[in-house]
Amino acid sequence: MFWFDELYLLIREGVALGVALELPCPEAQRHYREGDVWKSYFACVEAAKRCGSERRHRLLEDLRQRVPLERERHLDDFGLLDWDQVREMERSGLVGFGVHTATHRILSELKEHELEEEVLAPRKRFTEQLGVEAESFCFPNGRPGVDFYPSHEEYLRLRGYVCAFSTGDELFDRSVGNRMAIARIPAGNDGSSHPDYFRLNTAGVLSPFRKWRCMDRQQ
Repeated sequence: MFWFDELYLLIREGVALGVALELPCPEAQRHYREGDVWKSYFACVEAAKRCGSERRHRLLEDLRQRVPLERERHLDDFGLLDWDQVREMERSGLVGFGVHTATHRILSELKEHELEEEVLAPRKRFTEQLGVEAESFCFPNGRPGVDFYPSHEEYLRLRGYVCAFSTGDELFDRSVGNRMAIARIPAGNDGSSHPDYFRLNTAGVLSPFRKWRCMDRQQ
């Protein structure tokens, strides 16, 4: 289970049980007191992404002490694939895998030696487990100029990655697009995986709406 999934579950259970929590920003705290799980989580996770690994670890430890959470109950929805499952999916020819860092840390916050641990080490592990090299990389959080910079794109290129994915809004133009910052299209366990929605998304119809929603959140 990723730390941000556990954070969501802890906030949700805390609201359900009426547990008093101390969250890392006033907005998250206010929404939590109002019982708005999603808004509280969204504010909290954005703060936690940027507070550094030590403070994030302390936050999660504090929440674990305060909120009882049966992790095993949630593994079907939030558990991770094991290597046997990854190999089976890779062999199917229907699914391809890339690297998303070792522990989902945002690249713009990493020092040089940490880049090796987060970007190169998992690629080596990938090769050891699947027998092929990972060609693609997916930037955590993925906002160009905020979560990664052109220097990170060059870092990946020089170390053998063929392409990388951001959370930009525009569909990729193969003739002029930057293959180290291709905008990714989500297909999760929500409405984004509905066939009709996915068709509209891959056709670029929803790009203006996503851009407007992002600007609204920032305001």
